[in-house]
Amino acid sequence: EAVDQTRGWFYSLIAISTLLFDKSPYRNVIVLGHVQDKDGQKMSKSKGNAVDPMDALGRHGADAIRWYFYENSAPWLPNRYHDGAVQEGQRKFMGTLWNTYAFYVLYANIDNFNPLDHVLDYEKLAVMDKWILSRLNTMVKGIQNNQLSLDTTGHNITNANTEGYSRQRVNPATTRALEHSSLYGGLFVGTGVDSDSLTRARDFFADKQYWQEEATESYAKYRQKNYDKIEAVFNDSKTKGLQNEMHKFYSAWNDLSVYASDPAKRVSVIESGKQFADRLEESAQNVQKQLDLVYREMDTQVKDVNEITRKIVELNKNISLAEANGAMANDLRDKRDLLVDKLSGYMSLHVYEMDNGMYQVVSGGASIVNGVSRLELKMDGPVENKRYGVNDYSLIFKDTNTLFVPGNGSLQASVDSIKEDKAYMDKLANIAATFMTQFNDQH
Repeated sequence: EAVDQTRGWFYSLIAISTLLFDKSPYRNVIVLGHVQDKDGQKMSKSKGNAVDPMDALGRHGADAIRWYFYENSAPWLPNRYHDGAVQEGQRKFMGTLWNTYAFYVLYANIDNFNPLDHVLDYEKLAVMDKWILSRLNTMVKGIQNNQLSLDTTGHNITNANTEGYSRQRVNPATTRALEHSSLYGGLFVGTGVDSDSLTRARDFFADKQYWQEEATESYAKYRQKNYDKIEAVFNDSKTKGLQNEMHKFYSAWNDLSVYASDPAKRVSVIESGKQFADRLEESAQNVQKQLDLVYREMDTQVKDVNEITRKIVELNKNISLAEANGAMANDLRDKRDLLVDKLSGYMSLHVYEMDNGMYQVVSGGASIVNGVSRLELKMDGPVENKRYGVNDYSLIFKDTNTLFVPGNGSLQASVDSIKEDKAYMDKLANIAATFMTQFNDQH
């Protein structure tokens, strides 16, 4: 679209789309510059400098005008259009191209020449013919390399918002030089450029550092979430929570020590004691609920991990097949690395790339992914735990029934949160036992 549509069209589009759908209506916009006259003034009928397109096409032809706009400047920059500029491009390029073709057609028709009836014997060609073919192939290789670079750039732009996508780049390399003799010895004449490889702008060592930090961050986030829920359970504020009930119980006893014969004070001690005991029991029940919730979340995480490892194995197979001829399956590798990124949030892991391009993912002392095979995780249980009033589960490998230790990430945070939540229940039990023992002794 033209640059003057920016405010009236594209700004309106993005405002409406954001209001209705909360997203942009387009990924990228290429804005074309204005067509100006030879003095750089915007063409306008009122100024009298506008050009009738049909007249211009009739005078110069469509190909000449297309070529002028193509080679004159980038699409988003203004173009100064006038007959002289089109004629110059027509003379330098279109004319040369046409005369070359007309020369061939003229003499080919005279001699009834059909190129399909002949086989080109390169060794018998004259030096000039070899030079022409060399220049032609040099140009073809250069165009192909630049076309690949252009296609790759377009691929990068259209995937700018694709999760896990890594920017790709074409790595050009000079082609094999030809040796020619000269007065002073041999000369090596270049034959152009070719595409050596198409690689991702990604550092495997940086990935390893990211996977380590991602596990640590996920561990901290999950532990923080568990702390928030435990804090809500005890709710130690001035007007609510276990500490407040304990303070009321103590105050009731203090009042009774002053007014021992007052029946109201005695009732107050009994009621505050009941409330304190109820608060202890309620806190223990809420911690039990939190333990059950952590176990359910662990089960969900285990299912996610098993699904991720399954997809990594499939991508290992596809990447190995795609790269059998030496090319790099960049998009498939991006998908696999994205899965490893997600997997690193659940556990501590180490990744090794095999010679065939497949990944080996090691965690907890075992290869949870090893090329085309994997180990599934499983929540083993339930086992009734009468001490804490919950059902316990163990995190094991399904195939070997051996214990899996995540080492880091949200799975390890779940395991540690369960231990810590049980420790809170032990403290509640100690408080209750201490009060019961001390009061019974005094009584």
